[in-house]
Amino acid sequence: MQLGFMNKVMLMVVILGLMALTGCAGIEQPVAQVSLVAPSSQKTTPVPALIAELLEDEKSDTLSPSFYSARGQSCRFLSGEMTRQLYCQYASGEWFAVPAVLSDMQALEQGDGND
Repeated sequence: MQLGFMNKVMLMVVILGLMALTGCAGIEQPVAQVSLVAPSSQKTTPVPALIAELLEDEKSDTLSPSFYSARGQSCRFLSGEMTRQLYCQYASGEWFAVPAVLSDMQALEQGDGND
């Protein structure tokens, strides 16, 4: 009697395992026909030569260390007494100012009072 019950349990485990392995294999997965994110090109003007020269200086006290943006561009923050501006570099080597569209950077700079 006990052997028959164990055989049924084992058979059920094998069947459920096979169903799990092959369950989604027969379903055709959808493919997007239209891009969900529209490509954008940001119109920027190159920075003046003096700022571009400063951005190339690796030992400047007013610049953050170089880092890579999510787009793969080399970027640096230029900090002055009253301002802080993000600059990134195109693959061509041309620097451009990144417009500040979020206030998160300012909030992080000012802190939230919990320091």
